[in-house]
Amino acid sequence: MESISDSQAKIQNIAKMLPPEKLQEVLDFMEYLYQKEKGFD
Repeated sequence: MESISDSQAKIQNIAKMLPPEKLQEVLDFMEYLYQKEKGFD
């Protein structure tokens, strides 16, 4: 299993490569997953 810092580094690298509109989609999806995990569908 990857460490959190490895995952964060991957996220940062991907964020640098994505255009702003795609980055917003990724952030929205991350927020969705976070909320779903908390039980708010």
